[in-house]
Amino acid sequence: MTKAEKLIQQGMQEGMQEGRQEGIQEGMQQGIQQGMQEGPQRLLRLQGMLEGILLGTLQGIQEREIRKAREVIVVVLEARFGHIPSSVRKRLAGISDQAALKDLLRKAAIVASVTEWESRIPESSLS
Repeated sequence: MTKAEKLIQQGMQEGMQEGRQEGIQEGMQQGIQQGMQEGPQRLLRLQGMLEGILLGTLQGIQEREIRKAREVIVVVLEARFGHIPSSVRKRLAGISDQAALKDLLRKAAIVASVTEWESRIPESSLS
């Protein structure tokens, strides 16, 4: 396993773990707040809390996985090419599609330059 692959694997594992933990915390807080506003009946409040917790947790996990995927891509590009221009970071920050980020991570490990990597960012993946 190459150094870049180890970095990718380590980054993804750390990101997923951190994302889950933060997502659960945020989801619980959002769920409790949402649940308390759901109406006078206890059952409706409980249902709202559970839905809020679930939704907040899933959103938090997804957002953190996306953020971590971006961070891992930057780490790989920096490890291979040194300094990464802010324009590349800005373009990467505009990508929230997980499949596109996974593909760009693979490309980061094999391209010959940052410019080549940037040229492979599909316009359709930019938000």
